[in-house]
Amino acid sequence: MPLADIKENTIIGLMVTRFAAIVAGANYYTTFDKVVDNMPGNATYDKDKNKIINIRDTSDTMLEEQESAQTLHDIGIDVDIDIIAKGTAAADIRKMKADILKSINTDLTWSGNAFNTLYIGSQRNKTDQFGNKIADLTISIRVQYRKNAWGG
Repeated sequence: MPLADIKENTIIGLMVTRFAAIVAGANYYTTFDKVVDNMPGNATYDKDKNKIINIRDTSDTMLEEQESAQTLHDIGIDVDIDIIAKGTAAADIRKMKADILKSINTDLTWSGNAFNTLYIGSQRNKTDQFGNKIADLTISIRVQYRKNAWGG
C-alpha cells in the first residue's frame, strides 16, 4: 500500500512558497524577511528579522457528509497566518495584510490542491492563553479540499 497523500503539507508548503514571493515594488507594499511553517510560540526570532509570517494550521473539520464519504472526505482546514512585525506602524501592518490577501487571491485552489479558500477574519495583537503576544496581526482563513477517506 502506498504512503498516504498528506494534502495539508502540500497546501501549507504552497503557502510558504507564495508568501516568500511577496516583494515590495512587485505589485506589493512589503518584503517579508522570513516565512515559516508552525513556528512554536516560544521560539526566539532572528534579531535581524523584522517582518515574519508564521503559518499555523490550527484545526480541520469534515465539511459535509456526502454519499461518497466512504471513499472521499471534503475537509476544511483552518489556517492562522501570523504577521510578526517588530516596531512597525499600524498603517504598515495593514499594508502587510493587504499583501497577504492579494497573494492568497492569486489562486484560491492552491495549484489545484483545494477547491476553495475562504477569508474568516483577522485579529490585532493576538495573545496565547498565558497572555503572551503571538503576533501583531493574525489573518484566519479556511482552505477547503478533498482527500481520500482515511488517508493523510
